[in-house]
Amino acid sequence: KNTLEKILAYIYTGSVDDLDLSCHHLVTACTLYQLSGLQWKCEEYLATLLTPSTVASLLILADNCRCDQLKRRAMQYCREHCDYIIKDSDWTAMEEDKPHLFEEAILQVAPVTCSSHQECVKNTRYNMERERGVAAQSR
Repeated sequence: KNTLEKILAYIYTGSVDDLDLSCHHLVTACTLYQLSGLQWKCEEYLATLLTPSTVASLLILADNCRCDQLKRRAMQYCREHCDYIIKDSDWTAMEEDKPHLFEEAILQVAPVTCSSHQECVKNTRYNMERERGVAAQSR
């Protein structure tokens, strides 16, 4: 089913089947059409997709669509799994396009007294790949 079909099914039946990766489009439409019940269901589903590689994109989606529940869950995920999160292109895009959101996420794991996040956010893919390359060259 496409997004419109899912919205119409929800309006007429009060339920929605088969939430999947198209849920990103559905939650955006829910915001536009003010379908808070369906948006809540989408947020619940999207929260189950939180992983180190999806948390940044889901935070951006939550911020764009004013999905407070999803944003809280993603921030909590950042706090609880910060050792596994690697700064990738989604984090870089967030840092450039939504610096307030990036700062809020960083504050979940970095001390408030940190003036430069260079020291407290060391697990960047660049640094990891550089370390691997140095190790491989030294063999």
